[in-house]
Amino acid sequence: MERYFTYTEKSPLLKRTLDLMAKVKDIESASSMLSWDQETYMPPGAVEARSHQITALEVIQHQFMTSTEAHDIAEKISTRIPNGDPNETSMFRLFMRRYNRDVKLPQSFIEDFSNAKTVAIESWKHARKESRFYHFEKDLGRLLELKIQEAEYLGYSDNRYDALLDQYEPGMTVAKLQPMFDHLKTKTLELFKKVDIYKDKVTDGFMKQKFHSEGQIKFVKIISEKMAFDLYYGRMDESVHPFTVAFSPKDVRITTRVNDKDIRTCIYASIHELGHGLYEQGIDYSLYRTFANDGASFGMHESQSLLWENMITRSREFFVWSLPILQSIYPGMLSDIYPTDIYKAVNVVRPSFIRLEADELTYNLHIILRFEIENMLLNGQLKVKEIPDYWNVKMREFLGIYPPNDTMGALQDIHWSHGGFGYFPTYTLGKMYGAMIWETMHKEISNLGELISKGNLSPLRHWLGEKIHRYGSLLTPQELIKNITGSELNEQPFLNYIETKLKDIYFN
Repeated sequence: MERYFTYTEKSPLLKRTLDLMAKVKDIESASSMLSWDQETYMPPGAVEARSHQITALEVIQHQFMTSTEAHDIAEKISTRIPNGDPNETSMFRLFMRRYNRDVKLPQSFIEDFSNAKTVAIESWKHARKESRFYHFEKDLGRLLELKIQEAEYLGYSDNRYDALLDQYEPGMTVAKLQPMFDHLKTKTLELFKKVDIYKDKVTDGFMKQKFHSEGQIKFVKIISEKMAFDLYYGRMDESVHPFTVAFSPKDVRITTRVNDKDIRTCIYASIHELGHGLYEQGIDYSLYRTFANDGASFGMHESQSLLWENMITRSREFFVWSLPILQSIYPGMLSDIYPTDIYKAVNVVRPSFIRLEADELTYNLHIILRFEIENMLLNGQLKVKEIPDYWNVKMREFLGIYPPNDTMGALQDIHWSHGGFGYFPTYTLGKMYGAMIWETMHKEISNLGELISKGNLSPLRHWLGEKIHRYGSLLTPQELIKNITGSELNEQPFLNYIETKLKDIYFN
């Protein structure tokens, strides 16, 4: 792999910083490997041992970051004279961000939180299987207590939620987020009501035939090759909730799920995770074992998944190329279907109980619901036991549907069992980043539609790699989006994009 990022000269302070980063990242990767195994192959009875193992590794990471060595490095960084090397400056910024967080958190908190989330993951799985939120309530309540403690340890100016949101989207606050989400909610509900009048214009029943699982996996592997996901440095497995984890740019694991009642589930879950995987494989290898070996933010990471999932592979052009492949895998099942038919079917707007199966328009309402719940929980305005009822009422208010059980409602996502409060908003932030980037791609790649219609997706991956992936988190998300588009993050490009697509599908 090429190494784009070098230093004018590595100062003794930079060498010490990189050495400590490498130790922490190695331990972090080992912990992530254990978590990946827990989600894929670990037997259920191993949860207690796994809890001890992950906790031990997370405590060691914390000890490194709160050590005398880390303190000395932080003091020297704070008093150093900048030498003008932007890569060195970025590394010091990333170190200080991590150090300032870790020194505020007691080791006892790290131990308690690690144990609590490992146990909660298993109780969530059990509760989801039984469709009884009650089985998850106690462990979720414990995680919420710990996340409130964490916010208090970290500190915030206006809203407790800000302390947690900032960990996933640096610099983002509720005060910045709320106006964008309010505008998105208003416009989404307006468009949803308008589309509902024309809902009979789109037919998608042919997507719900019994497509055998082997064919689904074969199809997504063909797509993964076209997207240039390197299976020599990655792998694809199945899990209850699809996810991506990277231990290095040369070891990236994605998971998907198969639904023999609707082929779209596997196709788009896989493409979504492949988008994450491409970002991880595209990070310049010179950043390996540093704090820059991550995406710029979770929102920016989501933008890469959503670009591939929604804007590229839900396009009419994509099915000009891919429909004949599907027809060859499933002879006779799609013989009378044309690219425009399947393009409309994968973009059908219909209220859905399940976030992962939601259409592009109403998806944001699922995220806004979760954001509202988290914000209320963190600020004492909602109790854990009240989540299912609140959830169901809001689903009826937003989408006109009422979940029939907890699995279809408040238990569908794994994120809270990980303690991931503050994470959900990044999905919609990813849509906003993605739409802005998509506009720029159209300006800079003149034959974009033609490339997609021929299945020639590698130039798209190369463009994203050059503009975004290779930097890891050397640049902040604000710097990246400004460099690419010339604008600050805002919701209007997404609204323009989705309204244009809906006009094409429903209103013409």
